[in-house]
Amino acid sequence: MVLYLNRVAHLITVLIALGSLAAVSRGQLNVGFYSKTCPTAESIVRSVLANHFNNDKTIPAPILRMFFHDCFVSGCDGSILLDGPNSEKTAVPNLSLRGFEVIEEAKQQIEAVCPGVVSCADILALAARDSVVLVSGHTIGTAACQFISYRLYNYNNTGKADPTINRAFLPILRNDCPQNGNASKRVPLDRISPTKFDNAFYLEVATGFVVLESDQRLFSSMEGQIPVAKLALQFFGNDKFGKAMNKMGAIEVLTGTNGEIRNVCNATNS
Repeated sequence: MVLYLNRVAHLITVLIALGSLAAVSRGQLNVGFYSKTCPTAESIVRSVLANHFNNDKTIPAPILRMFFHDCFVSGCDGSILLDGPNSEKTAVPNLSLRGFEVIEEAKQQIEAVCPGVVSCADILALAARDSVVLVSGHTIGTAACQFISYRLYNYNNTGKADPTINRAFLPILRNDCPQNGNASKRVPLDRISPTKFDNAFYLEVATGFVVLESDQRLFSSMEGQIPVAKLALQFFGNDKFGKAMNKMGAIEVLTGTNGEIRNVCNATNS
């Protein structure tokens, strides 16, 4: 608790030094797209996800990760769900993805009442949205040691640790991921509240308590420091994340006659 309060105090100082930003815009994810063509679609996805969540409280994180991986490779088209020797599933960064059974179960139930109407990409998007609701957030998940060990022991081939890692955090990470240890071991991305949606992740970014270098880079420039600092102190609120999810979910979306409504999500119809 003392460490947490010290970090808050430090961040307030940083924020004062950085100054203020413009007013906040508000946004939210769209709902009701299938209200006429398949009115039970959203409730089915929500129910299936909730049932899995009751048995596995960690399931929201992999669903959110799956949605992210789908959207950032050729757009939000559900291609991450396809099986095959050369599919996105087989790419090294995707080998640890899980939760596909949630999407398949939701698809199966939806097809039973609304055949050929709801796309797999939309089912994944709905599941990702509802995952946020279930845990109240996005600052969840883990990373494998193999993706962070270079930061701990040989950053940029220097034989030293990444200098942006907080000196108090470095021994903790090294204890979790010892040199030449288990590369598959996973560590939480948010140490303060790993299963809760709050501002703790941004506090960690602003104070150097970050697992991934890509996250730390959010605070590497003045352009990123101000919004990160404000998010860490909850100046914006959670609606910013909703707007970001909505924006990501619109990346190269297939509409109209583009693509197809698959019968199952892990294979094309032909």
